[in-house]
Amino acid sequence: TRLKAGSYRATYRIYKQDLVSQEGELDLSILPWGTIPGDRGYGIMGLAMRDQAVLLAILIGGVSPVAWYIGRRRRSA
Repeated sequence: TRLKAGSYRATYRIYKQDLVSQEGELDLSILPWGTIPGDRGYGIMGLAMRDQAVLLAILIGGVSPVAWYIGRRRRSA
């Protein structure tokens, strides 16, 4: 998020197909960076080890992204 640390009021709407299935308001707190102990944030270090390994394999050219995606779809079917 690009919001500054602080409290906000958020309005949301969840759609199921074309109909609103849920809507409402909620309080949202944005904490300053580094406030939550153990949080690694976003980016590569915030990913699971498995996902980091896949990205590394793609980056070094050992696995093409297309071949990886096709193999993943076949295994899940």
